[in-house]
Amino acid sequence: MKPLYLNKQIKQLEEWTAERIGISPLLLMEHAGIRVVEHIENFYPGEPVTLICGPGNNGGDGFAIARILFLLGRDVLTLLLPHESSLKGEARANFEILKNLQVPLVHLNPSQPLEPEWMKGRILVDCIFGTGLSRPLAGTYKLVVECMNSSGRPIVSVDIPSGINGNTGEAMGDSVSAESTVALGTYKLGHFQKDGFIKKGNLVLADIGIPEMAHEGFETDAWLFEDSDVEMMTRKKDEAGHKYNSGKVLFFAGSRDMTGAALFNAMGALRSGAGLVKMMVEEPVWESIAGKVPEAVALTYNGEAVQNGNLTENMLSAMESFDILVAGSGCGKTPLLREYIIKAVGMENKIVVLDADA
Repeated sequence: MKPLYLNKQIKQLEEWTAERIGISPLLLMEHAGIRVVEHIENFYPGEPVTLICGPGNNGGDGFAIARILFLLGRDVLTLLLPHESSLKGEARANFEILKNLQVPLVHLNPSQPLEPEWMKGRILVDCIFGTGLSRPLAGTYKLVVECMNSSGRPIVSVDIPSGINGNTGEAMGDSVSAESTVALGTYKLGHFQKDGFIKKGNLVLADIGIPEMAHEGFETDAWLFEDSDVEMMTRKKDEAGHKYNSGKVLFFAGSRDMTGAALFNAMGALRSGAGLVKMMVEEPVWESIAGKVPEAVALTYNGEAVQNGNLTENMLSAMESFDILVAGSGCGKTPLLREYIIKAVGMENKIVVLDADA
């Protein structure tokens, strides 16, 4: 699993790396530039590149990218949106190097019209705001993003598409629609929520030199579940095994009005490799789904049992003999569900999964 951080946590992570390890923000920015250039070289080899740079560290990343591409012999143009006097710190340092190398540079101002050749036939690299944006785009920034999105050209966003809130994934007004996004050092919550999930395009995680030990002191409530995590959690089946040692799952799910809940529960368990799936459902529910999941078996009950809440001997016996007890999906808040939950959570050596109404 990969941690998903908030904007303030990312800043703290980078500060910790500088103070405790000695890897400066300027060096992290250099690593970021190298990784984005690798992405551009791999997916857009030889094509002219226009970098659109904002006032902060995202713009500084852009200046580093422009320099590295220029030294590799690529056709590079850098558009600077703010006045250069507003550049500070690492962004200023990389900008000065860019000027000293005489990399083609255009200063935009609010009264200057956008020239089509700045974007026509070129790869566009979005280095405007990244996670540093806290308000909707306006003025020249808004106009440039509109032109980028309507250009029909591939857009690579650095860290996160400009205009997307790094914490929530919400588009704060206009935002860049990227073909790909290179996440710097860590994934952000905004990559996987709301507009950010759509706007980011193909997402690539770039190692910019933040050591693994830096993550140990930071807690997060959000994690990205990856294919490798599923593989680690999936038990390899015994080739000589049978259904009774491959996991037995008992579902209390579905109702007359929500038969699909029971059906999807059964299908999900069977597809994940469960050896035996039993559905504890009302008789009409089983009649509705039985032909769609022939591998599952049923323990049916009538409407009277739903209301009186009495677990039968057959129900109790099934709960004792199954490994995993699941309840709540689409079955309504009934007395019978309540008794099932009370019984399930009090049993030893069981995996209990409570969902929805449970």
